[in-house]
Amino acid sequence: MEFIAMAAHVILRACCKNNMNKDIVTKIVTSAIDWDVTDVLINASEEYNGGDDYFELRAVRNIWVAFVNVTDYKIKISEEQTFSIFDTGIDIITHLKSVDGAIAIATVTIQNVFRTFAHLVKNDIMTKKLFKDRNILSKCLDVFRKNNNTTWDCRIVELTNVVTKFLNHCGQKGFFDQASDYEQLLPFIIVCAKKFPSDIPIQKRTIYLLNDACDKFNDKTIIERSGAMVVLSELLASNDANEDLKNRVRTLIRQITAP
Repeated sequence: MEFIAMAAHVILRACCKNNMNKDIVTKIVTSAIDWDVTDVLINASEEYNGGDDYFELRAVRNIWVAFVNVTDYKIKISEEQTFSIFDTGIDIITHLKSVDGAIAIATVTIQNVFRTFAHLVKNDIMTKKLFKDRNILSKCLDVFRKNNNTTWDCRIVELTNVVTKFLNHCGQKGFFDQASDYEQLLPFIIVCAKKFPSDIPIQKRTIYLLNDACDKFNDKTIIERSGAMVVLSELLASNDANEDLKNRVRTLIRQITAP
């Protein structure tokens, strides 16, 4: 695992946009894809089977930073490879969810898994069909369920920002096209918004997703019962939100409460 950590570090440095000229890095990433770097990283990630071992956790962290950097480009990979990245990522964050020691490094790795997911969606590598067929939304949300699925644990603000950004990209790409999608989403995004009321990016993404939910639900009382109105009213009273954002909140409240 120590050698895997070092090898992954070389890949993440070579594929980092901040390293050098963007055109050069793009060529490096293209060459890395030609040499099956995604399969290499997937296989390396699967060496971790859970636990608090520092060298294993460091290796997994480096692997998923490398994934973040590689997927930050509109790369050409197969549908099967795309699913393999998601499947491996879900497997990793499921293991990391139960890590008792080294929580900080585990949480950072979970963030990087979701940053990778966000890149795959934003760059049109993940398709809507694959997303729906493989039930990816439910698998992602399961990572944050606890106490026999009765409560949610959205951890720290940095992780919540990354996860809501991923969900926002999914919404913008039209992946959430049914009321049932939002029935899954609403409890989680409302908990996130309640936990971090002063984080405006999280609140903005919550508003976007709630707006989209309004178009999918015939019965708007489902949104009311989710606790959305509490979040929105607190945002109206917040000193952190500007007037433009508050006007968007008022419009959303009218949409939810319209007969």
